Amino acid sequence: RVVSVFQQLAAEVIKFLVKIEETEKRLFEKKKFVLETDYLVPMQHVPEPFWSEILANEAQLAEWRAWGMLKADGNANAAFLRENLTLSLHTRHFDRDFTRRLLEALPFNDLDAATDGLLVHSENWQALNLLGERYREQVKTIYIDPPYNTGGDDFLYRDSYQHSSWLSMIYDRLTLGREWMREDGVLFVSCDENEQPRGRLCGDAVFGEENYVTDVIWNARKSVSSDTLISLAHHHTLFWAKRKSVVDTNKHTFRLPAEKAKFSNQDNDPRGPWTLDPFDAPNIRPNLTYEIVNPNTGERYMPPPGRCWRVPKEEFERLLAEGRILFGKTGTGKPMLKRYWSEAKEKGKAPTTLWADLPTTTDGTKLLQSMFPIEMKAYLDDVKPKPPGLIERIARLSSVDAQEPVLDFFAGSGTTGHAVINLNREDGGRRKFILVEMSEYFDTVLLPRIAKVMYSPEWKDGQPKRRATPEEAERTPRLVKIIRLESYEDTLHNLAAAAERLHGGERERALREMVGEETYLLRYWLELPLANAETLLKGLDLTRPFAGYLEILTDEGPRYKPLDLVETLNYLYGLRVRRYETWYSSGDGDRLYQVVKATDREEKRRVLVLWRDMADYDPEKERAFLEGKFDEMQAAGETWDEIWINGDSPTPGVSSLDPLFKRLMMGEAA
Repeated sequence: RVVSVFQQLAAEVIKFLVKIEETEKRLFEKKKFVLETDYLVPMQHVPEPFWSEILANEAQLAEWRAWGMLKADGNANAAFLRENLTLSLHTRHFDRDFTRRLLEALPFNDLDAATDGLLVHSENWQALNLLGERYREQVKTIYIDPPYNTGGDDFLYRDSYQHSSWLSMIYDRLTLGREWMREDGVLFVSCDENEQPRGRLCGDAVFGEENYVTDVIWNARKSVSSDTLISLAHHHTLFWAKRKSVVDTNKHTFRLPAEKAKFSNQDNDPRGPWTLDPFDAPNIRPNLTYEIVNPNTGERYMPPPGRCWRVPKEEFERLLAEGRILFGKTGTGKPMLKRYWSEAKEKGKAPTTLWADLPTTTDGTKLLQSMFPIEMKAYLDDVKPKPPGLIERIARLSSVDAQEPVLDFFAGSGTTGHAVINLNREDGGRRKFILVEMSEYFDTVLLPRIAKVMYSPEWKDGQPKRRATPEEAERTPRLVKIIRLESYEDTLHNLAAAAERLHGGERERALREMVGEETYLLRYWLELPLANAETLLKGLDLTRPFAGYLEILTDEGPRYKPLDLVETLNYLYGLRVRRYETWYSSGDGDRLYQVVKATDREEKRRVLVLWRDMADYDPEKERAFLEGKFDEMQAAGETWDEIWINGDSPTPGVSSLDPLFKRLMMGEAA
């Protein structure tokens, strides 16, 4: 009997623990809210009517001074802004109304296309999860430099489970990252000797062994260490393709620039500088297998074993007559083919697996330190950044039309963004960068670094050595968007007990005293089992889309952050935002409508999203107002495949976004 009772109790405990685990999983996988959305906007794109507000903003001026863009004792005026067109306005220092007006006034017909960089402050799995619908199958290149798991990283386990912890973390993120990749997408993963074997197995598990390309060896260190038996001088860069067969069909684009220094013209050939290439080629083909006689020595040559000549015999005779076949540099060797600089510069050269000609980690550290004040030198010593040159090579190789996004979800100090900006300035491309970072580096290093590179290509001791040239300014990112996401810990922190949901709580009363009576604090409703989105998000009031706050945990204690539901839905639904607009309904108490004009991710459907506060809402007045607006847009040639609005609306053709929003937040199908 005792055993029977124990078994029954154990079964109930197990059921309860299963419910808890399932609930934790759903809370973790719940899409996270966007809490802040800001932009870096170079002054060359900011309309002059905004300049007086900018110059009056002490927080903005202080940031420019701190970032070395304005002298410590200097004051800014209109002439200063006009002379520093790559100086970036940071909308974080301005209120929502200013940012809204600025975005609507920018000289871009397509905000999504003009956003050349996206910085995401978030744990990377959560960022990949929220933004996945927008960027699914859009990214050409992923480069990541994950923690090397050498004992200095913040992994919970330091024992024999540490490798499995690292592998699990990498596997989950590679799986999500793969969904972002185009069919011809490529992934590069930096790692050292410690995790290279396991990293290879992990990548093969996600991409398939057949899609593994190679292991590129980068000479990361020139100095020799006497602390180890053999001084390690290299890092690994593991390389996979999403579909290697697709990448192979375009391998002619996967080329580095040819090196002109290796071409010369010893015989004054009128066709210009040349170099010698072997005349043999892989495989055995009967029509490419024949005897060649050296006319200088009479020696006879056949292709090496397992190989053939490059061209048929008739073509060889023509090349010989044209002086393109040489028999070694002295005329006494085997046949070789002249390759001219005029040909090579167009075709480039195939990369090898040994990259010993690039800057080192030490070079990367020195470059980063040059961009910040000397007082930060010791702090930056611990960052150990890759040099931009390494990632420039990767982005150059993988670019087809120099327009593709480059994703880095272990962004660290922001080297990938720096590299993309450098490369675009060099070749005039419009590659975009998406950087995800959760640590303090986001605000102390990554964000200021991107703003600094946008301002000037060269720095010393935290001060710019020169302004960007007109060409560099033209090729500078037009907009860099910055979003900050709710964390899993924030979700747990905001779970509300039943009594608190019924009677409110001290936190909500404190919020209203601080921010205003019209606001509310979002609390997640936890009921086991967690059946659907309606349960957890019952506390989300979509009739007041601009009034919701979340209590966020910070190093200084809890802080209240407003929910950005507009941007959250944009990413949940995968929208490409073309324009933002503001409408005012004068017949309905000057009700404000925030309007998002967008397309879906594939740019096949035109989507209009409307947001408004529904306090004292009059359905008939709204219908008359919206129908008038729709008529105006139709007369201007604007039509929509989908129109969404928060709450309900009697207007024909308009759907409530509320059920959609909540389903998407919980990862359920639209």
